[in-house]
Amino acid sequence: MKRLVLAAAALCCSLAAGAQSFSLNSEKGIYAKGERVVVTLEGVSASATLNFHLNSLPEPFASIKVEPSDGVQTVLDTTYNECLSIRLALVPEGGKNPLCEQGFIVAPEECTTGYTAPKDMLRWWKKQIKAMRAEPSYVRVVPVPSPREYLSMFEVEIGGPDGIPVSGYMAYPTNADPASLPAIVYCHAAGDNHWTSATRELTARYAGRGDGCLVLDFNAHGMDNEREDEDYYTPLYRTTLKGYAERKPVSRDTYYFKNMVLRAQKAVDFICSNRLWDGNHLIVTGTSQGGYQSAFLAALDPRVSAACVEVPAGLDQGGPLQGRRGAWPQQVERYGREVCDPVLPYFDPALILKYSKAEFWCEIGLFDQACPPRCVFAAMNQLTTPVQIITSQRTHWRNKATPEWNRMVDMSRDVFFERKLKD
Repeated sequence: MKRLVLAAAALCCSLAAGAQSFSLNSEKGIYAKGERVVVTLEGVSASATLNFHLNSLPEPFASIKVEPSDGVQTVLDTTYNECLSIRLALVPEGGKNPLCEQGFIVAPEECTTGYTAPKDMLRWWKKQIKAMRAEPSYVRVVPVPSPREYLSMFEVEIGGPDGIPVSGYMAYPTNADPASLPAIVYCHAAGDNHWTSATRELTARYAGRGDGCLVLDFNAHGMDNEREDEDYYTPLYRTTLKGYAERKPVSRDTYYFKNMVLRAQKAVDFICSNRLWDGNHLIVTGTSQGGYQSAFLAALDPRVSAACVEVPAGLDQGGPLQGRRGAWPQQVERYGREVCDPVLPYFDPALILKYSKAEFWCEIGLFDQACPPRCVFAAMNQLTTPVQIITSQRTHWRNKATPEWNRMVDMSRDVFFERKLKD
């Protein structure tokens, strides 16, 4: 039976930029239908506009003027009788960037996906995976210096679809016995430059979890990792990878994300073939686009025992079919349904998460516009396995959050990892 845990309520405290800050009368930012919603604002030092955005849509459905005040102002006091999310953004007069933001959601258990799964979606993906596995390939494993003395580390390159390899680092405790280690596969977020490459430090950090792990950290595009010369990355994101996420989805066979998912599957196949893997514990993890890849792996591969996804992208891309914003890369908003409907549902892992055998940990940002809360809740509602959900007041980027908030999220995720490495 599915278990929905809305944990770590303290993470939903308001995150303010400067003196202004919001507060909710719900620590988790979650309300039942008919429950009273009260939002207060304090520390306003100059006149500003408060915009209300429904279901993550870019244009506000209402705006009010807020005057300076040293005290606490109630800016919303109402009830809602339908499933919805609202983002509040306080914007200075004549400005665009919010001074502070707040989000909440009503009846998240009723969130559903915009698209439904095509009848042949799972069969189509299994066919692609079978064809990929049948293709000639190669594996190159080269020892590299490890940031931790007790770990062995390797640069890994595995031949992938259309000649684009899986490229990353593998690490494990040097003296590990055969069939003794849980495995972790780390998938990277969106981007096309050095900061989305695999790193030895990240690989080592995950290999040091629990009593030691077998880890593969790979980038999404088959790039070289940790190149110090920007002359390597700059041409990539100006040419080969330019606007990859925004390319028109004209065909299932040519859409960029097809081979991205297949490379992720190749990474899992590789790590599961290692003699050190214990055969039972396999965690996939990542943020944003990394969460997207992880969700696909959890849906497609029954060997995945747990998935840890932070503000996952690409889940419920059909939001506009319900009159709301869809998940990144928001192709329906860009190209319309006539272009997207024949192709995009095949690349929405939310539609097949019901097949997953994995337990999930998921962070949802309540005013995240790249990965809207209704989208991610809709995806998590498809699971039949246990899921622990962390709701938090954040944009899509962690650098907008406080160090305290980051530590609290990390602590919750660490507890999940420690448990799933042993369960």
